[in-house]
Amino acid sequence: DTSSHSLAKLCKNQDDMMKLLVHMKSAGSLNDMDVWSILVTTCIGQRDYKCLHALLKEMKYNEIVPSNKIINSLQKTIINPPKNRWLQLSFNGFKGYYTLWSKSFINNINNIETTDRKFIKH
Repeated sequence: DTSSHSLAKLCKNQDDMMKLLVHMKSAGSLNDMDVWSILVTTCIGQRDYKCLHALLKEMKYNEIVPSNKIINSLQKTIINPPKNRWLQLSFNGFKGYYTLWSKSFINNINNIETTDRKFIKH
């Protein structure tokens, strides 16, 4: 949905992003990876680790499996922590949650693959 993409590009804070996600959920388009990628990229660019943390929680709550593009962006962020002491506090909270979140979605993917394999006849 290109209108969601345009709206995502206009989101500059967590409130805007959460409103967009509510709208997308009601429209049935919550799994649009392009929108999630835009939101994640915006948070990373703004160094808004609290908002990034909130986005990951929303992805987990709504069982959204991230694209490789999102995973790569998050991994680059994790290995490049901010030097600013104030930012480090919110970054550390994000990093801790990211660690749990990434394990969670990897386990979910593995469970799905295991379940799928049970139905494959050899």
